[in-house]
Amino acid sequence: MNCISSEDPSRILPTDWWMKARMAFRTGYRSIFDSVFALTCWLLWEERNARVFEQKFRSIEQLVQNIKEEVIVWKTAGVFTTCNSEIT
Repeated sequence: MNCISSEDPSRILPTDWWMKARMAFRTGYRSIFDSVFALTCWLLWEERNARVFEQKFRSIEQLVQNIKEEVIVWKTAGVFTTCNSEIT
């Protein structure tokens, strides 16, 4: 998947990146990508709030590990499913 842009990354909105990146996936997998993207945004928001309001800081490695663990939890819970008829 090539979602790298020659534009200045600080000028690209996350929603613009998301809409472009999701097009790199087959139709049946886009909902999974959307869910992982939303989960990642949520966990980043939680981290931001912990830093701002509670003065709690985790390393990037800890944050990435937390995101990976949550993805596994969501997968185990059946949040990520594909419809074979949608996969093209």
